[in-house]
Amino acid sequence: MEENKSITEENTSNEYSLVKLSTIYGGAMVEIGILKFRNNTLIERYATVCKPEKPVEEAVNETTEITKQELENADTLDKVMPKVLDIIGDSTILARNGKTTRALLDYQCRKLDLRFKNSYKNIEDLSKEEYNQMKTSISDLLSESIGLVSKA
Repeated sequence: MEENKSITEENTSNEYSLVKLSTIYGGAMVEIGILKFRNNTLIERYATVCKPEKPVEEAVNETTEITKQELENADTLDKVMPKVLDIIGDSTILARNGKTTRALLDYQCRKLDLRFKNSYKNIEDLSKEEYNQMKTSISDLLSESIGLVSKA
């Protein structure tokens, strides 16, 4: 049976970056947030708004909660992406939808002639892996913590 490895044991740098992207129509990134961890310790925090190539309609701003003025004053991706890559380094990307997040980052990097080769993990997949290895179910833990007794 294969030994279970934590996210930090799977990559040689023991680093991972939790990445959150906010996108609008056509996949244009308007916000990037990163929490970078080394040996399960937060070592860097980064968040920025990105000016999209095309003007943004007011309705889109309402869904992202980013104002038109913030977008107009923000740096464009050609200025933001080198900083993002510097922070992420060779760490594993963690995201709600890791495959899509990685693909969006890769796409933007290719457009800017930058190299992006990081591996990724889906947060949901990691939580399912952990849940499947638990000897006690989540409902049992919750029941125990609030004092419910099962009638088994």
